Order: sequence, then structure tokens, then C-alpha cells
Amino acid sequence: MNNILVTTDFSICANAAIASAFKLAHYNGARIHLLHVAATAEDDYYRAGSDWKQKVEQQKVHNAELLMQEWKDKAAQEQLAITTTVRVGAFQEELKTFTERAEFDLLVMGSHGSSGKREFFIGSNTQKTVRSLHLPILIVKDSIRELPFRHVVFASSFDEEEKSAFDRFLKIVRPFQPVVHLVSINTSGFFSQPYVLVQDAMATFRKMAAPMEVKIHFYKDYTVEAGIRHMSESIEADLVSLSNHNRRPLKRIFSGSNVEALINHSQIPVLSIDFPRIS
Repeated sequence: MNNILVTTDFSICANAAIASAFKLAHYNGARIHLLHVAATAEDDYYRAGSDWKQKVEQQKVHNAELLMQEWKDKAAQEQLAITTTVRVGAFQEELKTFTERAEFDLLVMGSHGSSGKREFFIGSNTQKTVRSLHLPILIVKDSIRELPFRHVVFASSFDEEEKSAFDRFLKIVRPFQPVVHLVSINTSGFFSQPYVLVQDAMATFRKMAAPMEVKIHFYKDYTVEAGIRHMSESIEADLVSLSNHNRRPLKRIFSGSNVEALINHSQIPVLSIDFPRIS
């Protein structure tokens, strides 16, 4: 892991993401790229005209750069390499453009989660990013524990297509040499593959993770998201991961909605592994 991107709006959960990125960078010797996107000053609100709009945006950038400097100073004290960038515009558009111009191994984002109707109808920036960005994304509620990770979970259907996501997962966690827990979730509303077939498939994934210790679990719950969360909590996992099939056929068990639900409800850091864009 050489380049870690972190987005910040200078909120408490964003600060937790930066602190997590610092710990990861220390462990992997990676460079941190800190990005803030300042919102555009809308003309219909700032009625004084384009000159005033420009001044407002310049002030936003100036304020952001002052806050960025605090993190640059902290990185220097900890002898970490850091690059900071402030841009003006729509967050999703600017983030997409930024990630297309450089290669990042991981994006770290903070999330406070949500619940109820607001969760269903309104996607947070974190959720929208998970839906649209083709990059492994680590979502944290609080700063991650001290490294290395001891127990990590990979929940999957363990079919052939999942091998690509698992390989990307292994590249991220292998430096920590954790115990890898492979988890298959069964729910009453989902017609799963025969146990023997899933067991054989999981054995193949076990071999891919060698020489790390691997444990296999079959877990039953009322939803996929709840099963992943409850199983991960039961073993006190440090990290839980699953592939994001948001743009894949809906018949797949691990759809984007499960990733987003897990982001909302899990207190354990969630690693979403997306598939590379297919041209």
C-alpha cells in the first residue's frame, strides 16, 4: 500500500478517518493524500454577483488550507509523507476527477451512519461514493485500533467472480498477517447454494490466503447485513470486508444495498471492495 487518499470536511468523523489513515501510513510506509472539496457559492444565494461569489469561494479555500496546514504539521511531527489538496465544486464530481488523475491503493472516509427514513431516502456522501467510485474504500466511525489488525472478516458468496475482490482484499490486509475469517451468510429469504458447493469454494479461497491462518464460518441471520455484523462482533473483528456489487445483477446476494446497510450500522471499520471499471 503506497498511496492512501483521505477526504475531509473537517468534521469529527472525518478527523477519525485521517487519524486512521495516519496509522495505516505508519504501518505501510505509505503517503497520505488529503483532499477537501469546498462547496461552490451559489449565485442565487450570494446575490451580490459573481465578484462576491468568487470572494466567498476564495475565503473557503483559505480557511480550508489553514486547517490542512494543521494536519501537515502533525504529519511532519510523525515523519509521515503527506500531500494536501483543496478544490471547489461538487464533492462527487471533484472526487471522481481527482481519483482518475492518480492511482490510489485505498480511500479512507469517515461516516456517522444513519437510521430510519433518512437512511432509506437520502444517501450520504460516503454512500454515494461507495456506489460510484471504483476503488477500495475503508469506512470508519471512529479511529481504527492500534495496528496490526488481528482478525479480519471477508463475507462473500465465494463464486468465481468474487476471487478478484478477494485478491484486492488480500493485498490490503496481508501486511498485517491477521487471522482471516471467511463468512457465508444464510437467510430464510435467500436460496443459497448447496452447503457442499460453498464449502468447496471456500476451500479455494483459503488457499489463496495462504500462509495466513484462515477460519471458515457459516452463519444464519434474518438479513445478510445483520449476519455479517453479528458474526463480526462475536469474534471481535478489527475489520469487515465485502465486495460491492452495486452495479452488478440484482440476483447477487451481496448487492450494493448490503454494503451501504453495513456502513450505516457497523461500528467495526468496513472495507468495500469494488470491481474495476469494465470499458
